[in-house]
Amino acid sequence: MQFTFQVGVTEVHLVKFEYGRGRSKVLISVDGKAVETDTFRLWIPKTKHYDFMVGETESHKVSIDASFGLLGAKFRNPHCSVSVDGHPVEPAFA
Repeated sequence: MQFTFQVGVTEVHLVKFEYGRGRSKVLISVDGKAVETDTFRLWIPKTKHYDFMVGETESHKVSIDASFGLLGAKFRNPHCSVSVDGHPVEPAFA
């Protein structure tokens, strides 16, 4: 599962969230550079919260909340909510 969204107006950045079910791995990148990674080896948490800043001259706080189902979490995609500077954002799923 993966989705992308843009952050910024004059300094535009592309944020990408990827979740690999087979390896239970989360990778979040900005403009192709990894900013957050997680690998769940023995167990998958019910929820996971990611916060990071995007941009240099035009800085934005990005938050991603991922909710993993309790049953069969390794075989299902998480439900994710995204916000930029506290405002909800609709990502584009690939």
